[in-house]
Amino acid sequence: MKFLPISYFDKNPKSTKPIWGINIAAESELQTVGEILITVPGPQGGNPDHLLVHPTWLPQDLTRVIQRKRLLASVDFRKAVDNGLVGLITIEDAERLLRQDGAAEEKEKIATRARDIRRAGSARTLSDSKTEISRADGVVEDDDEDSGRNKTVIIDSNEKASVAELAADGVEEHEPGISVQFKMWADRLNTSKDVLAKNDVKSRRKFSNAELRYLARTLPRSFTNTLTMVNATLSKSK
Repeated sequence: MKFLPISYFDKNPKSTKPIWGINIAAESELQTVGEILITVPGPQGGNPDHLLVHPTWLPQDLTRVIQRKRLLASVDFRKAVDNGLVGLITIEDAERLLRQDGAAEEKEKIATRARDIRRAGSARTLSDSKTEISRADGVVEDDDEDSGRNKTVIIDSNEKASVAELAADGVEEHEPGISVQFKMWADRLNTSKDVLAKNDVKSRRKFSNAELRYLARTLPRSFTNTLTMVNATLSKSK
């Protein structure tokens, strides 16, 4: 699937067609798996809007909440695309992906997570949830907190702990090519269902050969669909 440059959508400024995109932050230089939150300035200096791009292989209509013209005018949105955090696709590709097996289950997972976040509401702060936020360019400046500038951020909700903390909790020692965080992510797959595990693998998108071999070795044999996809990807990478 080919991703489209911003210039593709700039060609027809009067168009009202939706813009579909996918979270591809894992394939960027940051290689970060998480939600992407883009702040778009409000019209005529009004309150800004926030565009949340979920960490999933499912495409989403990025213009469902924010008008296409305003979205394309957003510097932070354009940076997110240029930096490889958000991949833009055609309507036809979006429709094709939405018809794939597992799409319904993936939609439900995203909806469930959104409901959980809404229920948590203000009861949990960023500190409480161990949420990590970084600039899209990976640079944290001393005055960022009080600058008031609109930013593109990646919200990593994996609640990563240090290797020392994980080791203290009984996590196995590090093995070549496999990080502790990846091992924990893979362990969570094992407690899921085949269709949900396949969706999670598709959403992560980018793997090293060592990670693919680890999945092929550790996933339950009953996860036939997930293992077929992992082994096929591993074969292509040889």
